[in-house]
Amino acid sequence: MIGKKKRKVTDGPQPRPQPQRIRYPVAVLIRMFVIGSVAVIASIWALWRYYTVPRMPMVVPVAPAPSPTEIEIEPPP
Repeated sequence: MIGKKKRKVTDGPQPRPQPQRIRYPVAVLIRMFVIGSVAVIASIWALWRYYTVPRMPMVVPVAPAPSPTEIEIEPPP
């Protein structure tokens, strides 16, 4: 008969299967390392910039309006 061999009661216990090591492609590992490194460096830079660089004020000062002046009228000649 073709197929899987039937197990007999007299065969005894089967050895436990050994766990296999998970294999990742090298390109995926390098990409994960690069993306993680960029994220860590960006967060360190953001924290440094937040706490050390003074921020510009959000409200821009408005130039004062010219004060109303009197118009000098020249006397007629």
